[in-house]
Amino acid sequence: MLEAQRLCQDRGLDFCDVFAHQYVLSHTDHPEISGWGGPFPIGDWQLSHCRKLDCCNIIDGHGHCVGWLLGVAVDGEGTVVSQRGILLDATPSDGQFWSVVERTISNLAGKYIAFLLTDKERRVYFDPVLDMAAVYNHEAKMVASSPLLTLRREVKVNPRIDYRVVVKEGGNYGLQNTCDAGVLRAVSNHYLDLQDFSLHRHWPDETTSFEDDFDTPEDAAQQIIARLGQITDAMIRNYGCAFPISGGNDSRTLVYAARDSLSHLNHAYAHRINWITKFDCFLGKKLAEELGLELQIVDAVSDIGSGNVSKFQTRQLSRSFQFATGFMKPPKPAELLAYQRVPESELVLRGNIMDMSRANQWPRESLAFDLSHAIDKLAIGGCAPEDRTALWRDDYIEWMETLPENAKARTYEFAFIEQLLPNTLGSRLMGLGRANYVNPFNDRGLITACMKVSPQLRKKGTFNHMLRDAAGAPKSIRAKKLSKQKHLHSQVDELFA
Repeated sequence: MLEAQRLCQDRGLDFCDVFAHQYVLSHTDHPEISGWGGPFPIGDWQLSHCRKLDCCNIIDGHGHCVGWLLGVAVDGEGTVVSQRGILLDATPSDGQFWSVVERTISNLAGKYIAFLLTDKERRVYFDPVLDMAAVYNHEAKMVASSPLLTLRREVKVNPRIDYRVVVKEGGNYGLQNTCDAGVLRAVSNHYLDLQDFSLHRHWPDETTSFEDDFDTPEDAAQQIIARLGQITDAMIRNYGCAFPISGGNDSRTLVYAARDSLSHLNHAYAHRINWITKFDCFLGKKLAEELGLELQIVDAVSDIGSGNVSKFQTRQLSRSFQFATGFMKPPKPAELLAYQRVPESELVLRGNIMDMSRANQWPRESLAFDLSHAIDKLAIGGCAPEDRTALWRDDYIEWMETLPENAKARTYEFAFIEQLLPNTLGSRLMGLGRANYVNPFNDRGLITACMKVSPQLRKKGTFNHMLRDAAGAPKSIRAKKLSKQKHLHSQVDELFA
């Protein structure tokens, strides 16, 4: 029995609910998981996964199945390949086979993991920011979306980051560390070699350019919005989707980039989880009205305050989050409840990763690389902030050395997509209940285009506004500023009367 199964059983939790949208790949002694799809064999490896996840075959040039792609993937033409399968114009005997594989994978946007198993090699490839979480246990020869899915024993405390401290005090896991001493987190833009469980970078290579080759910043914004709209449109038209809409700039930009396909949207919603988010609900309602959408409001604050939700229920939600994420600090009860009550849908589309348009990882005043700043941005828990540089310096430098020279000028941003997001967004979204959260901006082409725009322009917020304008989204007051306009409070409160 997996540790994930044992903990759910002991705590009276439904395994399939807690580990929704997750998976496990194993080499020997594959676990029996009732309610999941599989196990699906290729060679001496087997895959099981939550039935809510798409799983398609990867077919070589001779028509043979050489692997699977699990999750949601949109190609460079705007086609959802995860629903039809992937055809490779090469066979494993071709000298260019792996180049074809990597070119194909690198052009996919979405939330996915790809398993390629030939007679000679076994590899696992990941989406650009590890939104489809991935950890591995070399000793057990397992790959999964959560550390607890790779264990057949109790968690062995990681001496570098004690999960009990993280759960209590917060902070992230980082630089491949997880809650367990024997389980490592994968690194996006690398492939995992299943023969020796080593990681190898496949993107970017030394030919990838990060030089600004756009005619103008406005031209860059137009191209980014065109691709972002294409990806989002494909997801909305092929899946039952829900859109969280608020007063945030990224939320508005994303929904307007997909404006032409909103008639196919299943739900638009906003949630109230604390005092300030009621103003986000108000702004989201105004925005939805402009788009001709009906906004559903998930009012977790009232649900908690009414006493209709017991402490036992919120405690179970907290446990579920911890188990699903590999012991991250759980959000407050109202937030956990809100995520459980989002409208029923196949995908929930979010505007994460678009923070890059504001150069959010760079220091305010300088463009020079500062190792202490870089490590602080990872917010690794289990230690005092002032001790982070000394504890993690060697690990950070070792990772940084995997970047080709042409990418090192963007080290902060590669750390964002390869070290921070996999340990925050990718892990955390696995613990947020029944919804499958997907970021349309999770695309190497979009990430590259954003990196090409000068950090100075992005730090000022200028480029972020250009993206908003390119999408045709209106300017809007932010929730914090709206909260200071006392004369509007009564209108806001009417939403929750």
